[in-house]
Amino acid sequence: MAILKSLIAMSCSDGTSCVSRTYLVHLRRSLAVPRKHANRGFTVPWQQDNEFIVTGHRRATNSYLRSLQSVFRIHNETVNIWSHIVGATVFLCAAVFLYLERKSKGYLDGHYSTNADDVAVGIYFVCVIACFSLSFM
Repeated sequence: MAILKSLIAMSCSDGTSCVSRTYLVHLRRSLAVPRKHANRGFTVPWQQDNEFIVTGHRRATNSYLRSLQSVFRIHNETVNIWSHIVGATVFLCAAVFLYLERKSKGYLDGHYSTNADDVAVGIYFVCVIACFSLSFM
């Protein structure tokens, strides 16, 4: 809503409002998160692949902002989403902790592992974190 307030306060050089009221109404509607879940008859075809899940679908919004807002709602994808968020956080913390621990003990000087080993572990952590992070959207 802060975006809407800043758009309303914005004015053109001649003193009139640059943003039309119609655009503001459209923007407010597009930012609104649907409150109800979709039932089987109101879902997109790719959400209907499991015949036993008939209610509680997360609505297809075609918007990153609405998808992120729907993370904090209860629906049939809640456990899946939050397990991936927790997994991404755990692997990020583990990667930072292991790097800082190795750096503080001087293990990055090449005596304990080669640079190729360090790069391989780094790529693994980056891929796991990216996979978890991209799958919860």
